[in-house]
Amino acid sequence: MSHSTYYKYNDWLILNNNIHNVQKRYGDFDYDIVVDGKAGMVGYYLPDKDGGIFWREPQDYFYYIEFDENGIVYNVYVGGPVGG
Repeated sequence: MSHSTYYKYNDWLILNNNIHNVQKRYGDFDYDIVVDGKAGMVGYYLPDKDGGIFWREPQDYFYYIEFDENGIVYNVYVGGPVGG
């Protein structure tokens, strides 16, 4: 499925694409920024992702995008806040 990680983002379009192309298509990132020539991870906030598990409070989730020093995306996943 092209949207298997999260319905709003097309994994097939994002993976192996340049991070700048992803940003042009989906807008500015909510987590971190892209630094040319440096590998990194950015993310989009997912306000409608259900994080509550019975007794726990709902938590923030992000669609994370990891890219190499050439700006090529090699991994996408949904996760909680960094350091959380």
